Amino acid sequence: MKVAVIGLIVANVAVSLKGFSDRGFFERFMFHTGAILGRKEWPRLLVSGFLHVNVMHLLFNMYALYIFGDEIEVQQGPGLFLLIYGLSLLGGDALALFFHRNHHNYTAVGASGAVSGVVFASIFLLPDARIMVFPLPFWLPTWVYAVFFTALSLFGIRSQRDNIGHEAHLGGAVTGMLVTGFLFPHVVFESPWLYGGILAAVLVFCVGFGLDPLRLGWRRRGGRSVGGREPPVESPRVSHRDLQKRELDRLLEKISAGGLESLSPTERKNLERISKELRESGRY
Repeated sequence: MKVAVIGLIVANVAVSLKGFSDRGFFERFMFHTGAILGRKEWPRLLVSGFLHVNVMHLLFNMYALYIFGDEIEVQQGPGLFLLIYGLSLLGGDALALFFHRNHHNYTAVGASGAVSGVVFASIFLLPDARIMVFPLPFWLPTWVYAVFFTALSLFGIRSQRDNIGHEAHLGGAVTGMLVTGFLFPHVVFESPWLYGGILAAVLVFCVGFGLDPLRLGWRRRGGRSVGGREPPVESPRVSHRDLQKRELDRLLEKISAGGLESLSPTERKNLERISKELRESGRY
């Protein structure tokens, strides 16, 4: 009996059902960047990973968890499986916070980050396995799925055109890879191009876009769904100029409340860059 997998499924179902019937509970524990970073409501990082938007969202994640988690628990035991799951959940949260640290209305729920970590751990622990991706009618080598998943996640984060938690997906997947590579170094040497290529692509992308969240062109007010997010409130497309103005207003409010010392090094650089761009454009 797969005690850890079944236990996690029961926990996800119980917490999700509570969220379905109690909107106050759902909003109190969903992933919310403003509440986490501003009010230090750290329990949201863990509990939001057990909440889901609806029954289909819950079933999709639990099915994937059972299929891939079962293989890891049978092969490596419940302790290692729970370690991968827990660290991947937090890794997904960490990357979502990194990309959306200045988007204070960003909200999300779902086990997708943790499940993605489990899937990627199984890809390297079971390199000869195959995976079926709906709606394709055939099985794919897992390395093809890994490359496709990474590319889709990077594109999704950059474009921000859907309501899927690509940040949590990618953060969880990479965390699952890292934990597996640390505990089982042989998997890195058995698939060096796949392992190194994925990490290099993610690192380059994070440096290129993550250090400046304004370049993402984020224009949603919420959510995670089959990737984990709650359906967003419809909002108009926001221009780069508007994003600059919002970020400048936020930084000035932070300075007013806590002084210039309250700004992080990245925020200071953003302030200097935005101020320079606005002065050169003649808008301020």
